[in-house]
Amino acid sequence: MYRVDILDSRRQAINAASPLTLDDAVIVPYRMQVLVLVEQLELMLKAIDQFDDEIAKLAFQHPFLGY
Repeated sequence: MYRVDILDSRRQAINAASPLTLDDAVIVPYRMQVLVLVEQLELMLKAIDQFDDEIAKLAFQHPFLGY
């Protein structure tokens, strides 16, 4: 985990930064792309959880891991 002082310095740098552009023709498509990527990541994380659950159930059937 990151140290608190590193996170604070990064937060301050972000707050002090100025945007490269204020042009909505540039900002809006990228914002939309980020939202789509976030949805894809959430779906992928859900799928990984499902795989993990299934692996955990089946692992005990393996002759070397079963109890």
